[in-house]
Amino acid sequence: MKKRYLLVCVTGILFLTACQSKVSSPPSKEKSQETSTKVEKASESTSEEKNTLWNKKRKKELDEAVNKWGESVNQKLTSYTPDDNLDWYGVEVPKEILNETGTIKAAIEADELSIGWSKDGMTPKGKERSLVAVYSNAFNQPYDKKYLYFFTILADGTPEVLMSTQSQGNEITSYIYFSPVEDQQLLQGFADILDYQGNIETKKKSEEPMDLKTFAMNHNDGNFPLDGYLLQGEEGVTYYINDNVPSEKDVIIAVLRYVQDLSYELSEEVGTGIPVKVKEPNRDEYSTTVVDGNYTQANHVFGRIIQGIE
Repeated sequence: MKKRYLLVCVTGILFLTACQSKVSSPPSKEKSQETSTKVEKASESTSEEKNTLWNKKRKKELDEAVNKWGESVNQKLTSYTPDDNLDWYGVEVPKEILNETGTIKAAIEADELSIGWSKDGMTPKGKERSLVAVYSNAFNQPYDKKYLYFFTILADGTPEVLMSTQSQGNEITSYIYFSPVEDQQLLQGFADILDYQGNIETKKKSEEPMDLKTFAMNHNDGNFPLDGYLLQGEEGVTYYINDNVPSEKDVIIAVLRYVQDLSYELSEEVGTGIPVKVKEPNRDEYSTTVVDGNYTQANHVFGRIIQGIE
């Protein structure tokens, strides 16, 4: 009986020892190598992202900087991408602008933008600059206070921030016009995030004679006597008015003086002999035409007012 009891005890001890040995056994060589490989790949991925010009970390830093800047200028800005676009007056931005076969393009002053979306900041093949971030306050602002910002990086690594306020005319010109931001804080903040070591200064307006397209863009600032927009055409500049001009003398006089002053500026900044025209909707003829400050054509209503104020 004692021998049986002793045998059972010995067997139990051996069983427990075997179990303990099984539980505490080291991982197999294959599993160890697999774990090591995963760690190495994760480390390589993190290292690669740190070495890129643009990455998720820098995008997060830009989000914070833009939000802070937006608060200082009373703008609540939202971020957009080609997969999450902004409806910018009927144009999906940035998707449609980046579409090679699309009908809408972006332009800076008088030149079409050569631009492509980039997740790492590197300039896409065949382009002059990469687009890494898009922001706008359009979601929560009234018609005349909407701004669109493009954060771009030139091929040489120079940071650039472009802004557009263009609200209409896209379907006529096929362009959304941008200009470099004049806010040094916003541009410098972007440069700091990129660790850019060069000098950053907002671009000053050129004092050299400008072309017609640039003139139209610079004067398309919403300071019109009646709601509308200014566009450059084949012959000159046209002031498109959203609604027909009321048959009120004071209103028509305000429009006439505006285009006359605009014509004088056009003569000084671009050249002489260039017409400035007024176009009302649903009317074939132009309401009036001014060249070098002189009225050269007018319809019946505008003509009578011109005769009365000259």
